[in-house]
Amino acid sequence: MKKIIIATLAISAIILTGCTQKTPEVDLDTFAQCLTEKGATIYTTQTCGYCQKQKAMFGDSRQYINNVDCNAQPIICSQEGIQWVPNRKINWEDLMWLQSLETLAEKTGCEI
Repeated sequence: MKKIIIATLAISAIILTGCTQKTPEVDLDTFAQCLTEKGATIYTTQTCGYCQKQKAMFGDSRQYINNVDCNAQPIICSQEGIQWVPNRKINWEDLMWLQSLETLAEKTGCEI
């Protein structure tokens, strides 16, 4: 009986080891800096849940992203024609709502 349990545990360990995939490291600092260098700006408000989720995707690296809070700077948002947040201006194109890092990379040419 002990041999069966040990064999089962050994096989389970081998299977689990083979099934785990290591997620590649993502350099969000460099990615966020690249977005800024490419002229990307995100327009948000403090009360917008999607805005907070978008910023959270960058963690501490969000400090490198051009962010305009439309509650604090309504004139800038008005001049840019921002009616909904979150919104991004990338290459003169509006990119509204919550966007994946992959989409932002595709639109800017920045590597994640």
